[in-house]
Amino acid sequence: MKHLQIEFERSVSELRKRGATDKELEATRLAFFAGANAFYVCVMNLFDEDREPTIKDLQVMADLHNELEEHKRKYNVRTL
Repeated sequence: MKHLQIEFERSVSELRKRGATDKELEATRLAFFAGANAFYVCVMNLFDEDREPTIKDLQVMADLHNELEEHKRKYNVRTL
């Protein structure tokens, strides 16, 4: 599931309605995914070492990781 892409589309729908240019939307996308990556790293660091994550926890984190990696490949970003 593309959690981040879905949220990004929700976030920029108003910008599109207001006539944002492709360049503005692209800058917004890069900023959004950079923030998402920072958040992902923070969340990963918050997992309790003495508690095993659930299957659902792991799936969501895997989905987010895969989506961020896809974004980096698509936009030729080394690190976010």
